[in-house]
Amino acid sequence: MTHTSEVLKPFMLGIDHVGIAVPDLDEAIRWHHDVLGLDVQHREQNAEQGVDEAMVGPSDAAPGGVLIQLLAPLTPESTIAGFWTARAGLAATRLSSH
Repeated sequence: MTHTSEVLKPFMLGIDHVGIAVPDLDEAIRWHHDVLGLDVQHREQNAEQGVDEAMVGPSDAAPGGVLIQLLAPLTPESTIAGFWTARAGLAATRLSSH
């Protein structure tokens, strides 16, 4: 039997970005800058999905490099607001402790 990862391997070329749900985008941007040294590469509001988002990465990142996408809800009813739970907070805490 072929393992799923072997089937998917030819289609997985690399990671473009990793998304993290945050309650406050400006605070998250400050933390990623002050603690990890990452700068905002792109920022926009996506009203259709109800999110405020920022892509952060090293200031000298090569084009096509891996970025972190920070996503904050624009309203309590937005799609991403449902993902902001105690579990997401725990993941963010683990990230900040290393």
